[in-house]
Amino acid sequence: MDLHFSMFLSIITICSFFLTSLPPSHGQEYESYRACNTNYTCGSLINISYPFWGENRPRYCGRSDMFQLSCDQNQSTSIQVGSENFTVVWIDPFSYTMRMMRRNLVPISCPSNFTITSLNPALFFYRPQTVENMTLFYSCEKQFSSSLPTEIKFNNFTCLNESGKEEQGFYVNETELQKYGEGLPECEVKVKVPVFRDVALGNEGGNEALNTALAHELDMQYTVELGCPGCCGSGGMCGSRMSDISQFSCYCRDGVQDLTCYNHGKSISFLL
Repeated sequence: MDLHFSMFLSIITICSFFLTSLPPSHGQEYESYRACNTNYTCGSLINISYPFWGENRPRYCGRSDMFQLSCDQNQSTSIQVGSENFTVVWIDPFSYTMRMMRRNLVPISCPSNFTITSLNPALFFYRPQTVENMTLFYSCEKQFSSSLPTEIKFNNFTCLNESGKEEQGFYVNETELQKYGEGLPECEVKVKVPVFRDVALGNEGGNEALNTALAHELDMQYTVELGCPGCCGSGGMCGSRMSDISQFSCYCRDGVQDLTCYNHGKSISFLL
């Protein structure tokens, strides 16, 4: 592993579990510091810190609204990404990866449940090693099945349209779709849905295989503000401005700074 990258990860880890031995200060500044020094814990998720926030971690302790975690009565964590709600299975702060599963997925209504999740690439992106897009086609021309290219593995499924009538559609993974590219039947709706690579199509196709692919866990990578290592190294806690969560702030024992704590006493020295 690259030395600089390894040191960067070490600093982030130290920041996540940083417990200073300095005597406590007082006032609102210290209360903000202490709040961001409290990690998120819910069920199997423990000691989750920046860029996430939620429950006992105030909004200003995270990077943006999209990093909010919610703990339900069953000790399960959820996160809203774009238009979809996911259950968070685990978070790995070393690789900046979280594993998630779609919540409350019942794909019986053709247009409403198959939604496109728009990601901010500066914050999130699916892991290309394990995730690929699957394209769903429905509201197609009546005889679409007879015009499908035979060299591509298409899978049929059925769903209910807005009128409550059963409608036939088909789905194909990105790898297969790239083999053909053009000449597909005309369909009113084409939706790309990220799925786990190894279960994108299943063996037999149909609704059961589609449900399995959509319900499978997904790996998503997230990004950390570049100013965080310096803040942690000076004894601070990474967060955002209370007035503008899109702006990074370093919460220190004696106040809030843009990047690092000035009067930090004992600190962690580092070179990047």
